[in-house]
Amino acid sequence: MGDEERLCPADALAKDIGRKCSDDVGAAIRRNMALMTDQRGAFLVAAYGAATAIGSATGAFSNLADDIPTPDERMIDEMWRDFLRPLAIGQLLNNKDEDNG
Repeated sequence: MGDEERLCPADALAKDIGRKCSDDVGAAIRRNMALMTDQRGAFLVAAYGAATAIGSATGAFSNLADDIPTPDERMIDEMWRDFLRPLAIGQLLNNKDEDNG
């Protein structure tokens, strides 16, 4: 039984949207990295793109959860530790598999 079969419809939809967003952000970052002439430039594009995505996700969640415009540092830390970091590591492993496959 796959993950989607065990998830309620709302959770499965959220997971699907998350994957799509991850794919879109990853593709945009890779396109812009390819425009750079050196590794430092490519790294800066990747870091800025990832930071922007993390900030946007955290801010959107904060607005939805508490209706406050600016999330506090604790919420950002929890969002990173519990959700975004595992997602980032998973995406990194997926990218390595694609590069080696």
